[in-house]
Amino acid sequence: MSDLAHYLGASLLALLPTLQAAPGLASPVERAQRVTSNRPEPTPAQAILDRASHLDVSKIPLAEALRLLSERTDVPFAFSPTFIPEDQQVTCRCEALSLSHALDRLLAGNSLTYRIVGRHVLIERSPASPVPATTPAPSPSVSRRIASTVVAKPVERTRDDRRVGTITGRVIDDQTLQPIATAQVFIDALGIGGLTGIDGKFQLDDVPAGTKTVLVRRIGYREASAELTVVGGRTASVDFGLGREALALDEIVVTGTPGGTQRRAIGNVVAGLDAANLERVSPIVNVEQLLGQRMPGVMVMPGSGSIGRDAGPIRIRGSSSTSLPNDPIVYIDGIRTNSDRPYQSTNEAGSRLNDLNPSDIERIEVIKGPAAATLYGTEASNGVIQIITKRGVGGSPMFDMSIELGATWLADAAEKASVNYGTNPFTGELISENLVLKEEERFGEPLFQSGPIQKLNASARGGTDIIRYFASVNHSYREGIVDWNWDEKTTGRLNLGITLNSFASVDLNGSFVDGANRSDGGLWADLIWGNPVKSIDSGGLEDPRRGWQAQTPEVMRDFREDVADVDRRIASLELNFAPRNWFNHRLVGGIDVAHATRTVFTQKDLEYKWYGNSSVTGRKSLDLDETRLTTFDYSGTADFRLLHGRLGAAVSLGLQYYNRWLRLADLDGEGLATPTLRTIGAAAVTTSYEDIVENTTVGTYVQQQLNWQQRIFLTGAIRADDNSAFGANFDAAIYPKLSATWVIHEEPFWNLDFINQFRLRGAWGAAGQQPDVFAAARLYEARSGPGDQPILTPSEYGNPDLAPERGEEFELGFDASLLNDRIGLTFTHYRRTTEDVIVATPLAESLGFPSDQLVNIGETRNWGTEVELSAQLLAQDPVRWDLSVSFATMENEITDLGSVDQIPVRRGRLHVEGYPLASVFSQRVVSADFVSGESGPVTNVMCDGGTGTDGRSIGGGPVPCKDAPFLYWGRAEPSWTASMASMLTLFRNWQLYASIDVRGGHIQFHDALGAKHTTFTNTRCANVQDDPICMGQRAINRAPLGLFDGSFARLRELSLNYTFPDQLAQRFGVRAASVAFGWRNVGLLWFPGKYAGEIAGVQDRDRIADPEMNAPSEQFGGEVVTGMPPLSQATVTLKVSF
Repeated sequence: MSDLAHYLGASLLALLPTLQAAPGLASPVERAQRVTSNRPEPTPAQAILDRASHLDVSKIPLAEALRLLSERTDVPFAFSPTFIPEDQQVTCRCEALSLSHALDRLLAGNSLTYRIVGRHVLIERSPASPVPATTPAPSPSVSRRIASTVVAKPVERTRDDRRVGTITGRVIDDQTLQPIATAQVFIDALGIGGLTGIDGKFQLDDVPAGTKTVLVRRIGYREASAELTVVGGRTASVDFGLGREALALDEIVVTGTPGGTQRRAIGNVVAGLDAANLERVSPIVNVEQLLGQRMPGVMVMPGSGSIGRDAGPIRIRGSSSTSLPNDPIVYIDGIRTNSDRPYQSTNEAGSRLNDLNPSDIERIEVIKGPAAATLYGTEASNGVIQIITKRGVGGSPMFDMSIELGATWLADAAEKASVNYGTNPFTGELISENLVLKEEERFGEPLFQSGPIQKLNASARGGTDIIRYFASVNHSYREGIVDWNWDEKTTGRLNLGITLNSFASVDLNGSFVDGANRSDGGLWADLIWGNPVKSIDSGGLEDPRRGWQAQTPEVMRDFREDVADVDRRIASLELNFAPRNWFNHRLVGGIDVAHATRTVFTQKDLEYKWYGNSSVTGRKSLDLDETRLTTFDYSGTADFRLLHGRLGAAVSLGLQYYNRWLRLADLDGEGLATPTLRTIGAAAVTTSYEDIVENTTVGTYVQQQLNWQQRIFLTGAIRADDNSAFGANFDAAIYPKLSATWVIHEEPFWNLDFINQFRLRGAWGAAGQQPDVFAAARLYEARSGPGDQPILTPSEYGNPDLAPERGEEFELGFDASLLNDRIGLTFTHYRRTTEDVIVATPLAESLGFPSDQLVNIGETRNWGTEVELSAQLLAQDPVRWDLSVSFATMENEITDLGSVDQIPVRRGRLHVEGYPLASVFSQRVVSADFVSGESGPVTNVMCDGGTGTDGRSIGGGPVPCKDAPFLYWGRAEPSWTASMASMLTLFRNWQLYASIDVRGGHIQFHDALGAKHTTFTNTRCANVQDDPICMGQRAINRAPLGLFDGSFARLRELSLNYTFPDQLAQRFGVRAASVAFGWRNVGLLWFPGKYAGEIAGVQDRDRIADPEMNAPSEQFGGEVVTGMPPLSQATVTLKVSF
């Protein structure tokens, strides 16, 4: 294991005994009890109370004064609103007083007292009866009612155990069944309360005997209560299951400013994903599976079913650029990280995003489009994905371990493999075979295996009010449907949170990834392009390929290796500093370094089993990819309260530096003399290549936010960026932003009882996308000249005026919760214009440069609607049912390409003004005549002449194909998506989860099936030649032969989770345990485009293996080549905590 791995492991082993044993590093509750006057340094509790209050108010409500005091001291307050007199006005000229003295003045005469619990101030009613001078020390894992540092002294009393009892219990999420920490548990009538610990447990002491009502509150959850009877001298128990709030307006989301921002203040929609809970119930194995189709407008398009090479493009609200990447940028714990898709081909691609361990992620937030991404500047036009990893929490160490076992397989493999046709050259007989069934018949066993899945994960978290930690280590191994396609990975993480003092804290985050995977070698291509003529039992032909196109599976396994390795390290530091309660600073710095290699070795084949040039000579290539991303980000926010606290103002300033450094090297050797030689240096001919690419962005922004009584928010910001890829004549890019929200349900006039919460929001903003690194520069290429002397020849003309593409977006929407918060509804409509789109335009030949010039002359538009509905259909035990449904539309159109008529993409897809990006265009054959008889070559081929305003719509009269236009068949990427997730909880311990993924409004081109008709001639049409439309299309353009409707609905996930009762888990010596059975890619529910060529009127059609197949190396969807169809997987996971 690497040095960092040893460091992480050693640090964890050294840290845990200290945290368990050292008296100076106790839990937050214990430290709050140990405040003494003779210690040389103040305790954290005393330091909190000694903070300056900076409060100067006159004649305002007490509740408002407490809220202002909390904001200005940056100390969270917890209290029941029913404790606070509604009509009491207070005055406190406390600008120079400490927090404790300000509280004394505000609470004087109100029968209220306060105490410190962790970093919170808990305000409660003064006890009605005496309390003892000291209280027994609580368990480190339990938060209890404490007699800690309280300035308002309680009344002395004598304890009578016959008159008081104890209440204990646990608070959990009623959907995930996981414990909820720092929930407020209190008895409203008595002023007795406390906070839950890391395990969700609580204990309330000195509760007077009798019937009591216990309430529980936590931000993001609905309030819960229970009535129970307390008997003197005894302990009563009650557990709570909290339901999540539909909107969670007070939740803090990441926005680029210090500490984040409450959701209620943000004018654009920010989609959130509770990754920690989702990972428990959903059978996922990587981050892309975690992201895919769970938020409206966010779409992951998987490339293939090759294990370790199954990544695909991610789109947020669709594509908008004709030439630049359309993927979002990714931040992990505040720093920009590598999200590339390495070793791309038309069949497969890896993913740096999938290097992460999903079990380390706490939550994911997606910032959609330019209106939301202004503070992230250049490159953020396609949206931002924020990944927040798990953090330590105060309390005793908690250890979690899990083991996951399962299998991966290709469902209905024989049905998905197309039938291959051929003509016996000796008899002229048409022969056909399904190669999957034929191989099973030959060898008496399935052609494809069920590949094993193994995953081990261990983590620990805990800490004190000074230091908190989360540490994990994970090892996973997966195989595909052949044993040489595998992926193995080891990851580790250590996150530390350190409170330096009452106004400064540091977060240190570090992780490593060591992994490797091996490709399947193009197995599916050789299968579907095979020919029965190449079979040893077809017409007496002796061909060792057994019907495969070029090589058999065992030859792929033994003669060719394609292995990719990655060694990656990510480290970040975040310093939060608040020298004044109204002035917060955040400094984030970090680095992401990845060393990736790809080795492709083809052994010299003395027996000529491999049909290909590289096997005859022997060949090896080594691709080296070293990437380093560096981020520095400073932001500061100053908060003010004006007009007696009614008007809030926050001014933020930010400075950002981002650098991407990339080193590429390629070593290649061909001509290995013997099969035993495996090094490039041993090859007869060697070549090499090296390149270093660097790009830097420097940006700054300023933002002003105003709020009126925390109900109406107005935010304006402006950002300026400079990037090393901009043209020399282009100044800095300027990106403005404006947003507003109105939390209407908190207004006094609101009287719609069935609508509990309602918020209107709107946002407008801009963000950018910089050109490629050398796009603006004039470049020359070194070549060999006369006498083998090096010379320079023109390569790229460049453009000193080249600017970034600029996206501007406007969105409007609302959020609502109804029927006692059991239904949540979110609606958003957006419109986006991308200007200065970079288009390649022809150059005059006289300039002497062979390439086009890149110019900012294009424009595209995107628009769509996003709707998300969540409902708690059943809310009472023994059956609870939570359902969420989302729907999104994603339309786009190219509105300007300058003087360029059209831009080819690949295989029948074009960028054409007035149509969606990368739409499918092709000639359409409508009739043809056989040269003779009723089969064979055709003549007099006629095509659709087109109709519509521009003559590109299907439905025109027949014209000779040489005069026929390329017609618009449809868009290549989905124009709408939908999803549904259902969670059924039975008897508190059983959970049944299911999700459905739906997409539509697009067509796809299966180029591999088109190639079967033309290049490989292994279709019935290519051999029998009795379909005139098919024969005519083969002669004119093969694209329509592979077209199909890409719409589908898939039962994506199905899982059953059982959480063991605490008593049962404790019998096995663990705190908690659960077991989950999961199934991913269960089956297609709807797929109208089952056959390629059907929409072109072709009679001989090939079956489409799966609608979710894309060429991952392509910038746009819509093309299927020869990648493996998506695989199904089933897992069983056992998790224990102790």
